[in-house]
Amino acid sequence: MEIKISGETIGIVDEYIYLGQLKTSNAKLNDEINKRCNMAWSSFGRLHFIFKSKLPMCLKRKVYNQCVLPVMMYGCETWTLNAQTTQRLRVTQRAMERCMLGITRRDRSDMDSLTNKGRGCNQLCEEAEVEMGRSNS
Repeated sequence: MEIKISGETIGIVDEYIYLGQLKTSNAKLNDEINKRCNMAWSSFGRLHFIFKSKLPMCLKRKVYNQCVLPVMMYGCETWTLNAQTTQRLRVTQRAMERCMLGITRRDRSDMDSLTNKGRGCNQLCEEAEVEMGRSNS
């Protein structure tokens, strides 16, 4: 099937970007999730001087929630998440939170020590979900 507009044939493609979201013919979200995570890391990197500074955690959290999280979650209302894609988003978010808290993976910290340091990853995650309208209540 060919589509012509003003005598010009429009080609068929397997994927394209529409309103900043990657659309594919097979409707898999892995590429879109990876793209969103990479874009969030890019945004996080541009604000690295804030997250590595000695600013209070409450200010870092506000910057993260307002500048990084929306980049990662843009278009999430249309996603159908499975366990693999949910895990990918969680891993990315946790890595960013560890970076803000100054904890490396080599520290092998458990969640108790993260909670004791600042607000903790679980609370950051819950606040982000509430701000994105994803609360369980």
